[in-house]
Amino acid sequence: MTTGAPIFQHSLGPQTLLAASANGRERCATRAGFTDAHGACPVLPKSYRHDLRSGLGGCQRCRKVILSSAGYARSEGFTCMDPEERGLARGVFCVRPNVRVEAGPTVRRQARATDNVLRTRGPGLAACRWASPRTNTKGLPAFQQRRVGAKIELRLQSNLKRRSPISEITRLMELIVRVGVDLAKNLIQVHAVDASGRCVVSRALRRDQFMAWCSQLPRGCLVAMEACSSAHHWARRLRTMGLDTRLIAAHFVTPYRMEGRSGKNDANDAAAICEAACRPSMRFVPIKTVEQQGVMSLHRVREGLKEERTGCINRIRGVLSEFGLVFGKSPKALRAELADVIEDASNELSMTARLVVQRAYDHWQELDEHLRWCDRQIGQHVRSSPEARRAAQINGIGEIGASATVAGVGDFKQFKSGAQFGAWLGIVPSQNSSGGKTSLGRITKRGDEYLRTLLIQGAKSVVMSAGKRDDPTSRWLVQLTARVGWQKACVAMANKNARILWAVMTREQRFDPRHVSVKPQAKMPVSQHAAKAPLPQPSCPA
Repeated sequence: MTTGAPIFQHSLGPQTLLAASANGRERCATRAGFTDAHGACPVLPKSYRHDLRSGLGGCQRCRKVILSSAGYARSEGFTCMDPEERGLARGVFCVRPNVRVEAGPTVRRQARATDNVLRTRGPGLAACRWASPRTNTKGLPAFQQRRVGAKIELRLQSNLKRRSPISEITRLMELIVRVGVDLAKNLIQVHAVDASGRCVVSRALRRDQFMAWCSQLPRGCLVAMEACSSAHHWARRLRTMGLDTRLIAAHFVTPYRMEGRSGKNDANDAAAICEAACRPSMRFVPIKTVEQQGVMSLHRVREGLKEERTGCINRIRGVLSEFGLVFGKSPKALRAELADVIEDASNELSMTARLVVQRAYDHWQELDEHLRWCDRQIGQHVRSSPEARRAAQINGIGEIGASATVAGVGDFKQFKSGAQFGAWLGIVPSQNSSGGKTSLGRITKRGDEYLRTLLIQGAKSVVMSAGKRDDPTSRWLVQLTARVGWQKACVAMANKNARILWAVMTREQRFDPRHVSVKPQAKMPVSQHAAKAPLPQPSCPA
């Protein structure tokens, strides 16, 4: 027997003969009716039988069965089930109590490298309970076989030091340096790797198991997640546990999915998040505080109420148009005429239609009241926040834009410049340049759509009233509108407001409409550097 090779130890009953016929049928027999103490004999899985046939060389104690290299065995003094297999049976071997037999290469390959103790039930590891022997048509003993839930324990032994499963799990968790998490409502997929990038854990966890699993991670471990509705909540909880939590935008994760768009599932997404988190140039989403999420929820509810109010107005117009009553596009014009239309008995409105329009009008007024409540809450947030007050002083920002920007961005110092902040909002032109030729297109429309909409809507009001003001920005807007048109001037003003907003928030200064920015000397042309350089002073002849 080879020293250090894995060993299978079978603790069975008295002498038992196991045989597998050449045509693949499984048979069990005992010598002269011998069985174990419980009247049962083991049936091993086919893969183990093949492994034992091809690599053992026979029973290690009684030597009754000798296995050849071809996998055939000659039985001495034993009776096979079929007469033609009596002298030469394929896969026949003898098992005695506490016999130690060497495992073949297949079982050694199946053993995990990290497990030194293997306890398995494998397919087919059951017992056959035998009734009293009977005689079949060939005159040989026949037995009635019935499966019971008996199990055979296979102990994989080696010369390595044994570890308990709990200590092995702890050792594996200590190797983890980066985890990719794919969040969902009930199941959360995790993909953990070590320092060399080798996958250590890839499994799905229930929602109540996720925090307990993360508590076993080493302190400072990087945990990356896609930015979604519950990602900020999980990120805050994981940071309290000492873990380095990062959020990644979904469109930055897609290129790292090895299976492409056609191979999207939870496991592949978690692996892609884990891979994207290790990129040195990856841009992460800032984690919002509870207060920021509360203010943003107020803005989302307000937007929902606006859409619902628009839908209510359109339903009222649709009902009235069925009876030939058409009004102006402005909600103010419809509101002025609606009360008289409901009370006018000369039109074709039926009693049911009048009740429907009246109920819709009441709902319209209720939505207006909800919107006014949201506006009051937003104004209260602006008055209580110094950052929001400074942002509200910029032309084209206002209270709603200032509140949403401060709550949505958080720390403005995470951006290196105002240009980067404008690119984050998606109000910079896209590029399709090649070969040294610059080709600019439409704006990228990346980032938060709500913040970008507020900036552009506020910029429209500034462009429309630019002729009434005399500050440098207004004079520039009048010239730009005449040169490129009104729509492009609005987007350019929104980009300018984003840069002004970044400068005001990072420098913590009040907005000055007559401020003229000075280009840094590092970005000036060489000719201007020489013009602004101080003249050399003549040296004294003395």
